[in-house]
Amino acid sequence: MADLAWFRERFGPSERAEPIDWDDVHRRLGLEFPAPYRELMDAYPSLWIDEYLMLLHPLRPAARGLVENWEFLLQEQARFGGPRRVEEFDPATGETRVTDRRYPCYPEPGGLFPWGRTEYQVLCWLTDPDPDKWTVVVCDYVAHWRYMGGVTDFLADVLSHRLRCPLFARDWPDPSRPFEIAQFPEG
Repeated sequence: MADLAWFRERFGPSERAEPIDWDDVHRRLGLEFPAPYRELMDAYPSLWIDEYLMLLHPLRPAARGLVENWEFLLQEQARFGGPRRVEEFDPATGETRVTDRRYPCYPEPGGLFPWGRTEYQVLCWLTDPDPDKWTVVVCDYVAHWRYMGGVTDFLADVLSHRLRCPLFARDWPDPSRPFEIAQFPEG
């Protein structure tokens, strides 16, 4: 499992200052978030990786905010319509399988809840009553691609080039150069 030290080594020092009231976030959204995500958000503000992937943050407003933006992103994801293709990737085995499973959207039990975005994709969790069982689903206009692991492992696998998400731009992240991180500490 990717821990905070992995991110600190690659993202640099944090510009994060204000504490997150996770109990308030839980009350407002009705969800308890996975511990690795909470730890990453406690350490960093909203992050933009290589001007491509935006991680939403509970304390940010508007386009960078998790609490303020989740309904809009789910509407955006729903506008995509049902995916024509759903693939599930198991990082433990390296195997991908095509499935006819369709994922509901939050607040349905086990529904998709967004945590990030690119220009063309909404990145979601497939929620579960146990936040340690949440997995990543990347959604675009034609497909859903599920990573059968948590968000910090997904990010570490993609950013270290151990995995290429087939829905991301073919050349992202560029293995020939280090990725860049922009932090948005203010609203």
